[in-house]
Amino acid sequence: MAHQGRAQMGPPSQHNMTIEKTPWAVGKIYPIIAGRLSFTAHRNDDHTLTEIKRQPALFFFSSDLQERYEPYCADFGPVNLGVVHRFCTLMNERMNDQRLAKRHLVYYTDENTPIRTNTAFLLGAYLVCVQGWSPEQAALPFAAIEPSPFKPFRDATYLPSEYPLTLLDCFSSLHKAITVNFFNYDEFDVEDYEFWDHPLNGDLHMVMPCAGPNVSKFIAFKGPSAKREKIAPGVYTFTPKDYIEVFKDKGVTAVVRLNEPDTYDGKEFSKNGINHYDLYFDDCTVPPANIVSQFLDICDRERGALAVHCKAGLGRTGTLIALWLMKNYGFTANQCIGWLRIVRPGSIIGPQQGYLKVCESGYFDGNNLVLPKSSEQKQTSADESAALAKQVAEAMNLRAGARR
Repeated sequence: MAHQGRAQMGPPSQHNMTIEKTPWAVGKIYPIIAGRLSFTAHRNDDHTLTEIKRQPALFFFSSDLQERYEPYCADFGPVNLGVVHRFCTLMNERMNDQRLAKRHLVYYTDENTPIRTNTAFLLGAYLVCVQGWSPEQAALPFAAIEPSPFKPFRDATYLPSEYPLTLLDCFSSLHKAITVNFFNYDEFDVEDYEFWDHPLNGDLHMVMPCAGPNVSKFIAFKGPSAKREKIAPGVYTFTPKDYIEVFKDKGVTAVVRLNEPDTYDGKEFSKNGINHYDLYFDDCTVPPANIVSQFLDICDRERGALAVHCKAGLGRTGTLIALWLMKNYGFTANQCIGWLRIVRPGSIIGPQQGYLKVCESGYFDGNNLVLPKSSEQKQTSADESAALAKQVAEAMNLRAGARR
């Protein structure tokens, strides 16, 4: 995966993937690309100035990109695809700057663990997306540090995290998306992504943003309401009419609603030439087998893209799209979770994570999902699911208000 006109730096040899463990310390410099790029963590601005004066041969630089994750609950990353693209652009500028051609670059970050973890994610994403490294090669510089200064990413709830998503999982997700042409650094329209990402503009995301009009299958978005309702100061819900022209422009031929069918009149879409389907199941739960098969049938039947939503457009929406990715593109459960959270932060919630892992051990008989007879899924009561759903919905509204 070479990119003309960019500084290409060879990854560790596949035959030399052994890890020489290095202890973690704030201020210590850790190599990423041998002889060219490293990273470090500083306590504060004074610490950075001290290191610049102490090591003038090195070029220290940073940004606020690793700080741009906007949480729902206890989640803290990974930062979204727009941030990934902007970070890769920053790295290209530094790596190709002739004034820095003979300088060793050191990207510095905060000692705060979530910010430090997002920094590692962005550096590894650059290695995968631009330098063409494998996920394992990109993870190696960070796996060599002990004790690990990074923490696994988690779902967008306040529940204890029971399903860790590692840096390697995230690198694998990006690599898979690149391999199947869902993402291409050169072709990705970051301005378009960031515009529709904002809750004031639609809160929607194309799951396969670089796949092309005849291949890109899904838009995930927050559920509309029958009339505009205030959810935070200056922030209102959208109605079906608000999405008609957007969906037509993006090749959407059908909308699939997974939440309550009384939230709006589906005819608002159908009378404008966009088919509308209802496949309700409870919020923050896993889909029944008949819902899975019906959803996959609709995906096969519709020649254009599907705009899929539940209430928040995160849990139920992400889970069904993930099953389609597993069936049609061979994504693993962790690759689905990682990719969907990078594209649409907060996707896949609570028991849906373990459910996808169980599904990974099953198979599809046509559009019927057959799970292993021995599979054990954590059961969530109706009250627990309702409480979790309320938690996520309230957090989403607060997040939207904060972004305004």
